[in-house]
This record gives sequence, C-alpha cells and structure tokens, in this order.
Amino acid sequence: MLLKDYLAPELIFFDDSSTGKEDSISFLCDAIARIHHLDASLLFHEVMDRESKMTTGMGSHIAVPHARIESLDRFYLACLINKKGIDFKSLDGQPAHIIVLLLSPKRMVKEHISLLSKISYFLTDEGNFQELLNSHSFEDIQKIVQAY
Repeated sequence: MLLKDYLAPELIFFDDSSTGKEDSISFLCDAIARIHHLDASLLFHEVMDRESKMTTGMGSHIAVPHARIESLDRFYLACLINKKGIDFKSLDGQPAHIIVLLLSPKRMVKEHISLLSKISYFLTDEGNFQELLNSHSFEDIQKIVQAY
C-alpha cells in the first residue's frame, strides 16, 4: 500500500494550539480513538511508553511518534501540522512542525518498519516538508503524498 492509502481527512489537523509533546500525542490518540472507537488512554500510554525509550523527534522539524499495540488489527495514521512548532525533545533540538502518529498491530513488525521508513523518507525530503507545512487542506496533502 502507498502512504496515501493510510490517510483519512478526519485525522489530518492544522493546529497551532498544541503546546508540547504529550499534548500533541494525546490530541492525535484521542482523535483516532474517537473515530475508530478505541481506548484513547491505552493508545496514549503505549505511545508514551515507546517515547520514554527514545524520542521520536527525528530532527529537521519532524516527529513520528509510534507504537505497536497488541489489540490493534490494522494501521492508524494521524497527522498534525503546527507552524509554531512543538518541543519534541528532537535529536537536533529543533521544534517539530509536522507530527505523524503511527499506530500498528503488534504482530505486524515488518509492515510497521516498512511504513515508518516510508513516512521518514517522505518527510525528510525538503520539498515535501515545505509543501506539507504550507498546505491548508486534506486535498492539498493528498496531492503531495500521491506518489508515496
């Protein structure tokens, strides 16, 4: 599957009100949980447990918090674009402007790594990053992600 196949308009957010790493992760977990009838606190706990092992702030203003969760049977992706930037304790110390949350079934390790790789490859392209940062709608994002 292509990266675009995992995107849903109701899970793409253009928001400058999130103030920190935990706040933004909670916001995205809550959104996924609300739409897909999942346990938001479980999702948040699993992502923060993974985050405690090593930051998912990749640097270059990008963060990809993620977790593999036993109770999931499919992948979930949510994206937050924040022009102000969020302190994600990134490897380069820079705030994250694009946060992509990936939740995966625990048993699908290979697919999880493959999808993480696709997300990272896509986001670390400076042109893609700038286009995403300047986008204003789900349709804009679909056009940018089309080939991925």
